[in-house]
Amino acid sequence: MDGDRVSCLMLMVGLNREEFAALLGVERMTVWRWEQGRARPRREQAELMERLWRALLELAEGEAGELVLAALEQRDRAGWWRGWIEGQRTKDEGQMAGMVGNE
Repeated sequence: MDGDRVSCLMLMVGLNREEFAALLGVERMTVWRWEQGRARPRREQAELMERLWRALLELAEGEAGELVLAALEQRDRAGWWRGWIEGQRTKDEGQMAGMVGNE
């Protein structure tokens, strides 16, 4: 994910750099470095941002997108997104466990 997309993603979820960094478990300056192209996200953060990006694009394309986005405005956005990301991590861990069990 390039720096422009990182910046755009922060705007789309309505978080400032500090909130976005906390969401991803990194320092504020790390996000700034990503935005400036001075560093690249680690695999875990890059994958989470890509999932979030795709989810937001799907919301924007769907008829229910406006309703969902309006509902998000009524919630603690940072808390909601943290929950979403934790759900994705749990989902990934379950998939990885299933793959290990199939070997």
